[in-house]
Amino acid sequence: MEVINGHSCFYIHRVNNEGADTVIFMNGVLNSAYSWKAEAQLAKELGLNTLRYDYRGLWMSEVTDGPYTFELLAQDLGVLMDNCNIERAHLVGISYGCFIAQKFAAMFPERAESLLLMNTTPVLNAKQRFTLETWSKLNKLDEPILYLESMFPFLYCDAFFESAQDKLDEARQFLYAGVEHVPTFSYGQYQLNQTAINELAGDGLIPDAKQIKCPTHVVTSEFDALYPPQYSELLAELIEGSELTVLPKLGHAITREAPKLAMELIHSHLVKYCS
Repeated sequence: MEVINGHSCFYIHRVNNEGADTVIFMNGVLNSAYSWKAEAQLAKELGLNTLRYDYRGLWMSEVTDGPYTFELLAQDLGVLMDNCNIERAHLVGISYGCFIAQKFAAMFPERAESLLLMNTTPVLNAKQRFTLETWSKLNKLDEPILYLESMFPFLYCDAFFESAQDKLDEARQFLYAGVEHVPTFSYGQYQLNQTAINELAGDGLIPDAKQIKCPTHVVTSEFDALYPPQYSELLAELIEGSELTVLPKLGHAITREAPKLAMELIHSHLVKYCS
C-alpha cells in the first residue's frame, strides 16, 4: 500500500523478467487485484511482468471523497506506473476496468501498447443509467448485501443460474465475507457508480475511443444483460483497426462463467502483442 496521486493504493507488482513487457489487469467494479491471480500466473509463464491494483474507491485502496472522473482514475494509473518504473504496458480489463483503460489509452497513447477490453461500453442507454442509479442509491443507503443481490441477474446468464448454483453460492459468500472486512465498501461503490453515471452520459467515452490507436481486441457476450453486444460493437467501430469477438451463450461475468475460455482469449492476446 502506497500513496499514489493523493490516495493510498493497494497493488501487486511482479517483475518476472527484467526488460519484458508488462501486463496491467483492470478490475470490474466488484473484482479485486486478487481476482486476477490465475491470469497473472499465465503472464508469468509467458515471461511477462504484471501489475494488479485496486483503483481509487475499490476494496483495499483508499476511498477518497468524490466526485471522481475517469480522467482522475486514468491519472492514478499513470502515477502508479511511474512509481513501478513501467513506461508502457498492455491493459487487460473487464467491465468497469475498461472505462479506465479506454480513458488511459486516449490520454496517454504512448503508454498503452495494446488493449483487451471485455464486456464493456463507451456510453449508457436509459436502462443502463437507471440500473446504475439504483445501485448507487443502495450504496448511499449502505446496503451492500441488497446491492450485491441486485447485481447478480446482470452478471450471469440464465443458463449459469440454472446449471451452476454452487458457483453462484460460492461467489455470494466470497463477496459477503469481503464486504464485512471493508467498512468503506458501500461508499467506494457509490463513488465509482456515480462516476460511471456522470462520465458515460451523452457521448460518454466515444470521443476517447476514437483517439485510441494501439492494437485493441474488444470481447463481448451474446447474453450480457448489463452491456449488450451492440455496445461492444459500437466500441469496436470507434477504435480504428480493432478486432471484435462475440462469445455465444455467455453473460457479463465471463471470467467467472467461462474461466477457461477467458484465459484462452487473454493468452492469445498476450502471445500476439507482447514482445
